[in-house]
Amino acid sequence: MSEYQVGIYNKYIRARMRQGDPVQEGQEIWEEVNYFDITAKSESQARELMRGQYKESQGFVIESIDKYPGT
Repeated sequence: MSEYQVGIYNKYIRARMRQGDPVQEGQEIWEEVNYFDITAKSESQARELMRGQYKESQGFVIESIDKYPGT
């Protein structure tokens, strides 16, 4: 198993914030990329696991997946 860092943002929140529209309290963090560490067998499995939690249908976009060196 390898360790990956996955960067995710929400395209709907980003669009609203950039247009100056209000968002629910606490949701503004999703305008920027948020990074998560995940253990997976491969990059594709890491992507699949994160998509299970952060659904594309809800506006979440995986911007990056980087494998930590040596894992």
